[in-house]
Amino acid sequence: MKTHSVILFALAISFTVILSGCSVSHETMRGSIVMSFDKEAHICIGSEDGLQVGDGVTIYRVKQVPSTKEVIVPDRSSGYKPKMRYEKVKVGTARVTEILSEYYAAIELIEGELLANDIVEKSWRQ
Repeated sequence: MKTHSVILFALAISFTVILSGCSVSHETMRGSIVMSFDKEAHICIGSEDGLQVGDGVTIYRVKQVPSTKEVIVPDRSSGYKPKMRYEKVKVGTARVTEILSEYYAAIELIEGELLANDIVEKSWRQ
């Protein structure tokens, strides 16, 4: 029973830290999945961004892709690295199940997959 209480306390602390981090740096984190568990997640978009329960979001993952035709440029560590480019790849869709605050909401996966650090964008209103 004590172990269960410790786990709940740790989850409560983690949730509080994430919530406060999102509200402090909302401009930086806006659209990020900050916590995911199975087919549910908490995202850094909330009522301040016009999000409502039932709204749909598209989930994207950013992938780093080397630009093979680009010229190699020196980096600060005096080594050489190829220039990189980034692609935003759609990996799923989800529905908003709860607005947790002006900066934070809960979503449920409809199709595809989601991971912490993926990006979400509002895509439809129910």
